[in-house]
Amino acid sequence: MENTHIRTSVFTIPLIRIIMYIALVLLLIRKNFLPAGLIIFILLLTGLTLLWSRFALRGLEMAAAISPERVFPGESAKLKISFHNQKRLPLNLEWQQRLLPDISWEKEQQGKLEQIISGQKLVGGHQRISHTYELKALRRGYFCLKPLLIEAQDGLGMYRNTAELENKALIVYPQIRDIADLELKPADLIGDRRDQRPLMPDPIRIAGLRDYTPDIPARFINWKASAHKDDLLAKILEPSADLRICIGVDVTSFTRPQELEEEFEEALSVAASIAYWAENNSIPVALIANGQQKGLDAPAVIPMSGAPNHIVFILEALARLEMKPWGPLDEMIRMEQNNLPWGTTLVWIASHQAPIGSSPLSNTLYYGVGRGIIHEK
Repeated sequence: MENTHIRTSVFTIPLIRIIMYIALVLLLIRKNFLPAGLIIFILLLTGLTLLWSRFALRGLEMAAAISPERVFPGESAKLKISFHNQKRLPLNLEWQQRLLPDISWEKEQQGKLEQIISGQKLVGGHQRISHTYELKALRRGYFCLKPLLIEAQDGLGMYRNTAELENKALIVYPQIRDIADLELKPADLIGDRRDQRPLMPDPIRIAGLRDYTPDIPARFINWKASAHKDDLLAKILEPSADLRICIGVDVTSFTRPQELEEEFEEALSVAASIAYWAENNSIPVALIANGQQKGLDAPAVIPMSGAPNHIVFILEALARLEMKPWGPLDEMIRMEQNNLPWGTTLVWIASHQAPIGSSPLSNTLYYGVGRGIIHEK
């Protein structure tokens, strides 16, 4: 939090006050008591307001929270700004929050979208106040909101102290669509669902823990974790033979030969939709994207997993993804190949204008944005 002083009157300038002190001495020597009294009044007033302003932000508890922090395009999040004046001295507060172009504030009962949130309130001693604003996410992305600017004034507004309060990021996931809208069928991703292999739980492949219920065999109880938590916990086991999907997003294909931002956004929507469909069908899924993530100096690589809420990690990685290539996609897949179980289906998502890449996996489905399946290996 940064603290600065803003002067709003000539009487608050130190040089002016020094001149006034000299004038006061000369007036007293010449026994001009009326103008001397006026100068004394101004000096006392400016001194008290200066002291008031210096203590304005002391004992002031400030908070800014976004809820929920993760939304989809078109959805809204609440920004709650709250203050608690923990001292008896009252103060006049002003605050201003600048928003990013893709995040707007929706005014109540007006339906207008604006880019600046502002407010003013007189806060008494030991008083709490809070204001809630509705933010509308217009597009996918990882948005770090600018700091909240807070300004505290004395009673006369002669001095102003400002402070900045950092905000958390708002994460906007890609739009999720139905598989049928992507010109895909479940059989394209995993083959004929009627020809299912027997799926047997493998006791050495533990995906996590869950509360024990009577329908779970007793041999799956994790006794060590249960003793630590003082509650029965059972192991979540991955099957020894299962359907698995790895989603690959070729970011390079959207930056060559020209910028294809709309297609890139559609590609991320396709990736999110496939991951969401796999999550709903209890199919382990992984993500590999050769693009830089905003706020992280790394490409998007989410390991294969069928654990609950695994989709959250994939959606956040897609929300952070930028059109900044991070090496060839086929090389990244080869590096992660040992972590992909045998028989994994790779869905290679690229621009329809780009040439088909070389996949190191035998089961590969090439998806061209706007065209659907363009090649199957």
